[in-house]
Amino acid sequence: MNTEMTCQQCGQTFRARQRVDKPRKYCSRQCRDAAQTTRVRLTCVQCRREFERKAYQRDWSQERGPFCSMPCYGAWQSRHIRGATAPSFDPERHVHLACAMCGAAFWRNRVEFLRKNQELAFCSRQCFQSFARIEWTGQANPSWRGGRSYYRGPSWREARKLALERDSHRCVDCSSEGPLVVHHLVPFAACAESPEANALDNLVTLCRACHLERHRCTAPLGSPTSRAAGHQRGGSPCS
Repeated sequence: MNTEMTCQQCGQTFRARQRVDKPRKYCSRQCRDAAQTTRVRLTCVQCRREFERKAYQRDWSQERGPFCSMPCYGAWQSRHIRGATAPSFDPERHVHLACAMCGAAFWRNRVEFLRKNQELAFCSRQCFQSFARIEWTGQANPSWRGGRSYYRGPSWREARKLALERDSHRCVDCSSEGPLVVHHLVPFAACAESPEANALDNLVTLCRACHLERHRCTAPLGSPTSRAAGHQRGGSPCS
């Protein structure tokens, strides 16, 4: 039995036998071929970039919108189809958690979470890395095996940059232009817990030789720093 249909290419009505397994879309081969070559302009719902697609592909993703590429489709899925919105989500198989870094709520597979026996949970790799940089340094790091820690706190990089700019990238003792280090007037170890440890007025720019000389004058007699500086500069330790 023939059924009246509308051609998706030219818009004209036509009568043809309707097949459940393969519905008719076009009134003729000419319209079918034209639909496969005609291109339309669409806007990607993720990056908002305009792109072209064959007309017959236009309706493939009407539920979520058109995407210009698989990376954009993947990025959109990562933002919108996660946790309770994911098709595979099952509240009996997932546990609701709060990120230890940013506090955001998220879901995780219950079996995986219990298997790892984690005390802390993070919503993303970025949050885990940020937390580790702040909390798991020196003796607080699970891999700590003793030795000297060169960590100078979360504000150190910016404070060091500002000190170098203030001192015009020159040693304040001899005006040398390098190699340069930024020195703590009050040793960092003595005030590591204080927010003033990396304060700009506690920092000065020095060349390596002047930096070693300053440590030589404050190091205990006979210490490795005192002996190394005295040998390098040919002088005696400061008293």
